[in-house]
Amino acid sequence: MENNNKSFRFVFLAFILAIIILIAVMVFLPDSFSPQIRIVFGLIGMAIVLWVMEPIPVSMTSIILLLGFVFSRIATFEEAVSGFASNGVFLCLGGYMMAQGVNETLLGKRLAYILLVRFGSTIPGVLAGIIVAMFVFSFFIPGSSVKIFLLVPPVMAIIDRLGELPKSTNIKALLFLTLAYSALISSVGIMPSALINIITVDLIKMYLGVSITYFQWLVHFLPASIILLFCAWLILLRLLPPEVKEIPGGIEVVRKDLAELGKLTNEEFKCILILTVTVLLWMTQVWHGFPTSVPALLCPILMCFPGPGFTSWNKLLKIDWQSVIFIGGVLSTMSIISQSSAISDISSILIKWEWLAVLFTVPFLAVFSIVILAHVLHLFVANSSVVAALMVPLVIQFCQQLSINPLVFAMVGGLSSLLGFILTIETVPNIITYSFGYYKAKDLVTAGVFMSLVSAIVYGGMALTLWPRLGLM
Repeated sequence: MENNNKSFRFVFLAFILAIIILIAVMVFLPDSFSPQIRIVFGLIGMAIVLWVMEPIPVSMTSIILLLGFVFSRIATFEEAVSGFASNGVFLCLGGYMMAQGVNETLLGKRLAYILLVRFGSTIPGVLAGIIVAMFVFSFFIPGSSVKIFLLVPPVMAIIDRLGELPKSTNIKALLFLTLAYSALISSVGIMPSALINIITVDLIKMYLGVSITYFQWLVHFLPASIILLFCAWLILLRLLPPEVKEIPGGIEVVRKDLAELGKLTNEEFKCILILTVTVLLWMTQVWHGFPTSVPALLCPILMCFPGPGFTSWNKLLKIDWQSVIFIGGVLSTMSIISQSSAISDISSILIKWEWLAVLFTVPFLAVFSIVILAHVLHLFVANSSVVAALMVPLVIQFCQQLSINPLVFAMVGGLSSLLGFILTIETVPNIITYSFGYYKAKDLVTAGVFMSLVSAIVYGGMALTLWPRLGLM
């Protein structure tokens, strides 16, 4: 939300609180922390307040934070902006341009309509259609908000049919809660599908020197994503039983809209070919060795190139630049922290808690604890990227001090930051779907508590079964 929409009092109070946190962190950190580390954590504490309260755009806060490192002599300017040269920033940039290219065609809308028609007019069938559509979109559309807005028109067409029903509150809530949860969970198994995944991979590269390929991420987390999507479908239907079993004529409206789109256009055909090439390059990364950002950048180039292209470069530049700047700021900050002893100092304090060290000797309990901690932290820090930036380095350092392979635990720590199920302010999908007014905050809380516990159990189960077989534990 832009600054001119905020009251002066709110902006003033937010900055006062940020300054108080800055000073408090610098003063009250344990004596074992050096003055430089106190400044680093003080500035980060200030930034977290501004990221959460958003008196100014989050990208502006990122730039202020980096300038704070420069002004305080914590880092040179080159060090402060080093994150902008990372694979993650260009993967994010290419991904958003790719999504913009898809939106220049009717492909996304056509696919949504086809899937909804295929799954029939029963309430469970419609919900399954939404989930499968989200899942398919995740392979070529990064950003949960884009996926949601592609599915809103057909969902609203179905809701229009509910006007004839005397009671349809639960059905409407089911439709929009399914949009929110499927947008989040479907991004779990596809690395470029969510900003959190990109940040997690870059932080692992930064701290461990290990490059996670697209295929490695896929085989580790796609099964968990599918299981969680199925669990979300079951939980929502159980908590909000639909008043009727079938929407009268609901799918017929969607089928009519699909027919109006006509045959597959030349632009859509070109888009499908380019997206197929992009996904194949991601899948075969282990053979050609190119980082994931290379196919992500090649895709929008092909979309605009004379011959195979179907849109213009200027149209693809109409993306969410704030997210690109934000991820660069986060990665730059983590780079500065990684060069200090900050995270290891915190880990040294945590390792003194013997019960926590014991938990990490049992993979299921370790993963379960990491997921629950991420969910709890997410309740207080609404920005998922900030949660990931805090969780991943801390988990890595803690595991290293216990002589435990931190790779999968770090991946879980980052990925769990994506799944904000409980509060409306936790994630963009929650905010978007709640704004339509078809479900109450308590509906989200009730379902979110169950989904948070289920996600911890599913990831813990993966740590006992699949992940050891894949050799990363």
